[in-house]
Amino acid sequence: MKGKKSKICVFEGGTVKEELKKALKWCKKNNGHIATLKEIYDLKEKGKIPTQWYGVSTVYYKGNIRKAKLTELENIEEFYNKDGRLLFLSDASNGLYGNYDLYSYGRFVGVVLEARRLIK
Repeated sequence: MKGKKSKICVFEGGTVKEELKKALKWCKKNNGHIATLKEIYDLKEKGKIPTQWYGVSTVYYKGNIRKAKLTELENIEEFYNKDGRLLFLSDASNGLYGNYDLYSYGRFVGVVLEARRLIK
């Protein structure tokens, strides 16, 4: 993958469920992943993405905060039925919140693997 241009793509405009599905499709096509809490924070700090709130692939489940498994993201309704929750990082204050609803407005960032250099 050397020499390829780095890619970061923001997905927004629909519900959490819709935008997550679009982001996962893009990530699979481009050998990427949905940005984690730490990656979103770093991208915002470096000015690579606008200072807004973003959903992340970091989740809250059974008292733990961790990176989501791909199967959980692909089956997000089932994950929510088991009381799992996607987290999102707010804009200016960088507060961390749980996304209670799959039908509220969604915004995610897809990151191609070589773009990770931009974050560091």
